[in-house]
Amino acid sequence: MLTSILISFLIYGLTVTQEEQATVVPQVDYCSSQQCEPGPQGNKECQHYGYCSPTEKVCCLGHYGQCKRIGSRAIRPQQNCKNDEECGMGVYCDKSLKICCTEGHSPESYCPDGLTYKSVEPFCKENQDCPSNTTCIEEACCPIHKTKDSEILPLYFPFTTHRKCSEYDAPPLRNVFCRRDTGTWAILGEFRINGTENVVTERYCTMNDDCSPSTVCVLVSDAVGLCYEDPMKSPPTIDLLDTYWLIFYCILPTAGLIYGCMILIHKKMHYNYYH
Repeated sequence: MLTSILISFLIYGLTVTQEEQATVVPQVDYCSSQQCEPGPQGNKECQHYGYCSPTEKVCCLGHYGQCKRIGSRAIRPQQNCKNDEECGMGVYCDKSLKICCTEGHSPESYCPDGLTYKSVEPFCKENQDCPSNTTCIEEACCPIHKTKDSEILPLYFPFTTHRKCSEYDAPPLRNVFCRRDTGTWAILGEFRINGTENVVTERYCTMNDDCSPSTVCVLVSDAVGLCYEDPMKSPPTIDLLDTYWLIFYCILPTAGLIYGCMILIHKKMHYNYYH
C-alpha cells in the first residue's frame, strides 16, 4: 500500500515538473515541425519562421510585433544583439529583448516631423528626459520641428537624428541631409552649428556622393538637392597645403631670387661701366 502511494506521488511529481517546464517555454506565435539546432546558424536556417527554439529545437515564429517601440518588429532571421552596431542599416537593437528590430513600418512609427523613427530616438518618460529641441512622445524623444508639404521647417541650428543613412541615400524630405561623420539623417538649421550662415554651392545633387567631400546634399525641392558646405562643421580656415597656396609659396621665393639676381647684374654692369 505504501509502495503504491509513493509511486503515485512520484508520478504526480514528474507530471507537475513537466507542466512547470512547459510553462517555462517562451510564448511563441507558432512553432513548425522543422527541426533545427539552437544558435545563430539555426536561426538562419529558420529564416522563414524567425528563430530556432532552444527548448523545442524546432523553427518558431516568436517575438514578432513585440519589439518595444511602436511599428517596429524583429527582423528575420532573428538576430541577437547587444548594441545597434551589431544590427546594421535600418535596424536597431531592442535592449530588453536583445534582438534586432526594424526601425518602423507604419505611420505610427514616425515622430511628428515625418523623418525620425520613435524606435531609434532616445527613450523617455517625460520631457525632462529629452535633450534640447526634442519632446517626449510615446516614450521617444522626438524633434520639435514642424513639417509642411514634405518640408521640415528649420530651427536656428541643425539637428541630428539617430536614423541611419549612407552616402548613396537620397534625402526623404526637404531641408534634410545625411551627416557624413555619423551616418545619420540631420535637419538643416537657419545657421550652421557655429552660428555662421549656410554656404550653398551651385552644384546640384541627389545624394552626398554627388557632392565634394566637404559638402553634403540638402534636398531643396521634391526631387533635387544642392550641395551645402557641411552645416555641422565650422567654416574652413586657410589650408596651407591648398593648391593655390602651394603655387604662391613657389612663386614668392622664385620672384625674390629673380629680383636679387637683377640687382646683382645691375651692380655688376654699373661697376664695369665706371671701371
